[in-house]
Amino acid sequence: ALLNERTSQSLIELKDIHRELEIYSEKINFNPERYELVSSRLSDIYTLVQKHHSVTGDDLLKIKEELEEKTKGVESLRNQLQKLTEQTDHQKRELFERAEQLHMTREKSAIAINNEMLKILKELGMPNATFSANMTKANELKATGTDLITFSFSANKGSEMQSIQKVASGGELSRLMLALKSLVISKNILPTILF
Repeated sequence: ALLNERTSQSLIELKDIHRELEIYSEKINFNPERYELVSSRLSDIYTLVQKHHSVTGDDLLKIKEELEEKTKGVESLRNQLQKLTEQTDHQKRELFERAEQLHMTREKSAIAINNEMLKILKELGMPNATFSANMTKANELKATGTDLITFSFSANKGSEMQSIQKVASGGELSRLMLALKSLVISKNILPTILF
């Protein structure tokens, strides 16, 4: 009788536990998306543990912080590089603007130089000489701007002007240099000039 009574009580207790488990299981909501996310995260953590030979989550957090610091450093360098690039672009634009102003000034001066040179060359015994300071613009910027300056010359009447280096004889070259130096002296206040 005692064994029968204990069995009955155990059966009642088991039924009660069964009811509570059913109530508890009804409250549990299985979310496949959440399950996938958690599984993926666990897989990532396991991979990181293997990769970094760390044992604890704290180790992984320290590694994460170190990597974040390095990333901030790279980002800071990237920002500095962008600022320097912007400054360089601004200065380049400014230099090209100044080079353009210099080009326009040179174009105006070239006409006066050509006329003055012809006068001086006549005085130096070359009445039929022709002279021209020519400018062509380059796309690249140099210390002297964007102009490529060449001098063309012809000593004889009706002859085609060519580059000074090609057509001027030694004596003509000396007189051309003397004329250029004379022109420079007349435009600058120099106490002495040596030839």
